[in-house]
Amino acid sequence: MVSPPFSYALAKKICENYQSLVGSQYEDGSTAIIDAVIVSPYDSVSKSRFIMLYLVLNDAEDALTSDSSTSEYDVLVLSGSINDNRLQYKSIRHRLDLIQVRMEELA
Repeated sequence: MVSPPFSYALAKKICENYQSLVGSQYEDGSTAIIDAVIVSPYDSVSKSRFIMLYLVLNDAEDALTSDSSTSEYDVLVLSGSINDNRLQYKSIRHRLDLIQVRMEELA
């Protein structure tokens, strides 16, 4: 998999392809569950602003279009799990790297 930043079209495609992650464990040893796989801005300042808008609007697409100042995107795996009582997110790249390591261990 290529690493971010992505174009919007590629980020949208990756997001669609990995919706099956929703409902799975957020990370090893955690009780948190993946609640969403969403497209976000790539840079950290825009990403932070996007997350705040996402929490307020409860809609990733609306939050993303509210700040159209970026042309570089990432795909986030997000958990707002009540079990962990916090919002967590990370780039899908980290999740896919972990899956790749596990596949290599099984080979």
